[in-house]
Amino acid sequence: MAYLNVDEVESALIAMARQWPTLCEHIVLPKRSCEGRSISALRIGKLPAEEGDMLLISGCHHAREWGGADICISLAADILEAYSRGTGLKYGGKSFSKNELIRLVEGMHILVLPVVNPDGRHHSQTVDHLWRRNRNRSYAGGNPTCIGVDLNRNYDFLWDFRKHFHPKADVGTSDNPCDPQQTWRGPSPLSEPEVQNVDWLLRRYPRMRWYVDLHSYGELILYPWGSDESQSDQPKMDFQNPAMNGKRGLPDDALYQEYIPAADARIYQQLAGTMASSIKAVRGRNYTPQSSFDLYPTSGCADDYAYSLHRVDGRLPKILAFTIEWGRKFQPAWPEMEQIIAEVSAGLLNLGLEGMRRSGRVRITLKTVSLRIEKGSQRSLEFLIESMRPLDLRVDCPPGYEAADRQVLAAAGSRTVRIPVESRTDRGGKLLIHCPQTGEEWEVQIMPF
Repeated sequence: MAYLNVDEVESALIAMARQWPTLCEHIVLPKRSCEGRSISALRIGKLPAEEGDMLLISGCHHAREWGGADICISLAADILEAYSRGTGLKYGGKSFSKNELIRLVEGMHILVLPVVNPDGRHHSQTVDHLWRRNRNRSYAGGNPTCIGVDLNRNYDFLWDFRKHFHPKADVGTSDNPCDPQQTWRGPSPLSEPEVQNVDWLLRRYPRMRWYVDLHSYGELILYPWGSDESQSDQPKMDFQNPAMNGKRGLPDDALYQEYIPAADARIYQQLAGTMASSIKAVRGRNYTPQSSFDLYPTSGCADDYAYSLHRVDGRLPKILAFTIEWGRKFQPAWPEMEQIIAEVSAGLLNLGLEGMRRSGRVRITLKTVSLRIEKGSQRSLEFLIESMRPLDLRVDCPPGYEAADRQVLAAAGSRTVRIPVESRTDRGGKLLIHCPQTGEEWEVQIMPF
């Protein structure tokens, strides 16, 4: 065997959708590539698309990283065949049981987008094997070496690195279309149709929960943030705060560290560790979990963008996003790539199972944006909850306010849960509500009369 070309990838997606029409959906994405190619994804799962939690896996943002597409196709085929035959899966020393495959297919969705960048992949496989970018010719000025945009620098997360980062930060992107490292960010955030397709998928599904972007190489499991070192104590050090512009991107400094809620930081470390353990079980390779910034500071990357969306738009779900840097070469020999496919597939399956175990088909929506409470009275926080397992809602009140923690029993369907908050002061403050089972946190502003 050998690496699939772009036509073979598309044929594989169509063939799987035709062979297992009750288990998967072939999705033609709304934007064609710069050279006019159709771009497709495949959704695997028996639940209606709007009901199940979803894991999105994408490959080949960077053209020369061929194996990401092959991982996606192989993983999809393995899941569909094993489930249909009523068997489990075994990758080297790591096994998944029949019941675990049933839980994956019947309890959630796995959405694969094998080739984000089909034009670049085709060019890399037929002309220049180290080509990285897409094939957008609009800004090349006729220079063939200046064609294309680095798609994984084109997302709308601190894209304007000249404004957002410290002048001395060694940010892994460029505003030069002819940059020899091929890291040109493009003319504007989300300018490229291939990136717009990923954005469309991230926003389309109300229960998108996890996103893994496959890259090579380095044997790393990366998670946000890429903009700076992470911290959980100073919420004002946040990517949305313009007062922080010009301070980001320097290691081991006191100027800036990117805020992440402590619960999210813990879950990222735990899920990355789970993937690393599964990968190691296959044949002993050690993939290192770390923040993206520990590799180098980045701007406009897919994983940071996906995780940031719920902070920018509260109507969107929180998406825990990872980048797996598989292998030790861009295009390893095929026998080695087969081993990499097995180990990364094991890590991805375990992420789905562990993520589903943690979520337990839970959806929590805070309906209270703020509370206005008169001293000596009480008002209620209101949640809309769908949960197939018991939950705890823990409330941390500012001085002068009191609220009881609330235990929520598992129940079918959605229902409203209220937590009374009593005021003994005429000063305002912030409530912090935390669900330890899901890791979600909410802040509610209290305003006195």
